[in-house]
Amino acid sequence: MATIQKLRDYLPRLSHWHYLNYARIGPILSPAVDLLKKMSEEAAEPLTFHSEKWTELFEGARASVARLINADADEIAFVRSTSEGLSLVANSVQWKKDDRVLYPADEFPSNRIVWENLIHKGVKAEAISPQQNVSFAQQIAKMNLSHVRLVAVSAVSYWDGRIHDIAEIVRVCHAHGILVVVDAIQALGAVPFDVRKTGCDFLAAGGQKWLFGPLGSGFVYIRKERLEELFVSNAGWMSVKDYMNLEADKSDFVDSARRFESGTQDIATIAALGSSIDVMREIGWSKIFSAVSYWNEVAQKGLKSLGYQPLHEGTRSGIVAIRLNGHSLAEKLKKRFLERKIILVQRNDYLRVSAHASATQADFDAFFEAMKD
Repeated sequence: MATIQKLRDYLPRLSHWHYLNYARIGPILSPAVDLLKKMSEEAAEPLTFHSEKWTELFEGARASVARLINADADEIAFVRSTSEGLSLVANSVQWKKDDRVLYPADEFPSNRIVWENLIHKGVKAEAISPQQNVSFAQQIAKMNLSHVRLVAVSAVSYWDGRIHDIAEIVRVCHAHGILVVVDAIQALGAVPFDVRKTGCDFLAAGGQKWLFGPLGSGFVYIRKERLEELFVSNAGWMSVKDYMNLEADKSDFVDSARRFESGTQDIATIAALGSSIDVMREIGWSKIFSAVSYWNEVAQKGLKSLGYQPLHEGTRSGIVAIRLNGHSLAEKLKKRFLERKIILVQRNDYLRVSAHASATQADFDAFFEAMKD
């Protein structure tokens, strides 16, 4: 049985850095790097020589993604990013004038802009300001939900690491006939997520953070019961059932989420994502999730011992964030982190630590030492 040490072994280039920045972007695991190299070499030859094997890798990745979130493979469509996945949903729902979309006000821009952009369809996007000690589900349950068509929310907030109770949000929304779409990029690979247990209608995520996938390796989940309700906004030759019948008089959309994959995909990128997911599954999701939770606790305790209060407590995602005490300290820390090869996110007085299961005590010792003065 593989161990967490195996995960570290697959990240040899990080040995000289203290990398605490997975909420921004993660490196690619070495087996996925090897696969990309091999496929790049094969790409120097005509695709005909490798098409069958490449198709197997591509569809294998689809199965791996589906298994990760407990979906069926035919509910998964590949896209380039979370933003593209959310846009796919936004452009596929058949909106009515005066429909409303609700989302937390501190969502990542991707999960705000795509809904604001629907104004030309007469859709009103509404940002709901978070309330302390009140869940988002509780907030919307108390609201007037007339004309609300969809609620969009992150499984894990990029801002403070809080984990939203998606199942409860879905329960409230579905009781009013409201769709739910989840931005899961800060969850998948760091905390468990199950589309069957939560009941969400759509999910979008990129693979380049906690899943150790390449840039451009995104996917969207479309609950099969919703498929026929959607307009295929980006149809193409590969959206249909018999896409190799190029002279067909009539083309029917395939009975799966693949109808949203309009043309040839970046097969190598998606295959590499599948490789990294398979490596993590072999190591064991329970081990990985436990390690992420452990480092979250280490980060919170250490920061509180230094006089800092995390922006959110009580959940164990991969993200811990604080406010620094003034601009001058922030500038000193930025320089110190760079000198000591500590990689994290610091913007103005905001500091975010995001440690994967591959983190070490040495990473946190270096971080706390840099914060001490």
